[in-house]
Amino acid sequence: MRWRSVRLVALVVLGLVLAAVPTLVGCGQSETENKVITIGVLADFSGPAAFAVVPTVDAFEESITYYQEQDPIKGVAFNFVSYDHALNYAKTVEGYQQLKADGMTILFAMGPTERDILQTYVEEDRIPVIGSQAREDSISFPWIFNVTPTQQWQGEAPLQWIAETWDYSKGVPKIGHQGYPLNSTDQMQMAIDRVLNDPAFAGKFDFVGFDRATMTNVTWTPSYEKFKDCDYVFNSTVGNSLATFVSQMRSLGYQGAFITNGDGFAGYWGVVQKAAAASALYECYYPWWGPIAGSDSDAAWYQELVEVTQSSHSDWRTRLATTGPLTGFVNGKVTYEAVKNAVEEVGADKIDGDALRAGFAAVKIDFQGTGNEFQYVDDIYTGFRNLKIVHWNVEAAKWEYATDKWYEPLYLS
Repeated sequence: MRWRSVRLVALVVLGLVLAAVPTLVGCGQSETENKVITIGVLADFSGPAAFAVVPTVDAFEESITYYQEQDPIKGVAFNFVSYDHALNYAKTVEGYQQLKADGMTILFAMGPTERDILQTYVEEDRIPVIGSQAREDSISFPWIFNVTPTQQWQGEAPLQWIAETWDYSKGVPKIGHQGYPLNSTDQMQMAIDRVLNDPAFAGKFDFVGFDRATMTNVTWTPSYEKFKDCDYVFNSTVGNSLATFVSQMRSLGYQGAFITNGDGFAGYWGVVQKAAAASALYECYYPWWGPIAGSDSDAAWYQELVEVTQSSHSDWRTRLATTGPLTGFVNGKVTYEAVKNAVEEVGADKIDGDALRAGFAAVKIDFQGTGNEFQYVDDIYTGFRNLKIVHWNVEAAKWEYATDKWYEPLYLS
């Protein structure tokens, strides 16, 4: 299913005449003078993840357009094409083939599942891939460039934080994990298992157990019975599943903390707020790699995101309160820099998949307000690695850092 038709987006000035025709995001040159970089976007635009996906993709495309307008890459124009798999991973290859038929030279694949499925295809076709969070078992694949910390690291960081901040005079903290039948749940549980089996954390946690619900589950009484005495419940679901879980657990009497990865509270907080009373949203946490969504961060790139979102969307306040635009904007900036690197190395007229791949590998950006300089090193293709813990301040009705410490991935330490 195609979500949008091919879009040719640009500002081309021909003398004093504005031509109202489809064009490309370029640098003031005619279409025939530009090397067209077609970016295929493969994501869920209409399914369960669409609430967070659409603002993310908008910010991704707007980021590239913004930086190309501010500092044009000579001889290059950007073109965007999209395919909606509606969170049906059986359509991943079909979507990829359609995007390739549309002329795709770079793939923006939102989720790690899609990227893993397509490894053989993109390597054979020499098409570099950009995307957000990764999985540890695929972060060294040379054609996929991830931006944010892996799902495992997002499970480890909160456990490190709990071990450091818990008052053990009260006993050992009880933890549990609620997930569902997606690989993101498997990755979260892998992180929990690794920490539980690490001798450095012996005796630090009492793991109550793991429960896997169906994708459509909205009745959580059995989960409450299992996790009601937990001090912390990890939740690796998203959207309505996450929202109803939090709401019902609180209504049934759960008083402990909820922890999600960056896909959970960070991306679907508005959905959670609609499902649960404001007073019930205490002790909610997630790990994050940079400025908090909706904050007053003075990081230059964050202010550029705010500027672009305000000028492009009437609902900019709602968008900026979620993390999708941050992630999308960074993905766009990294993609723009990769193309710029490729042009500087081989020239616009000689750009091919190998040049673009090398351009991504060479990206190095100081994104202020993050835990480490963004770059791909040691054949580990994930730019951001370190995480802070964020919590919801009920009284102030905003997200805040729960700690000043950046947590590094355990397996890289």
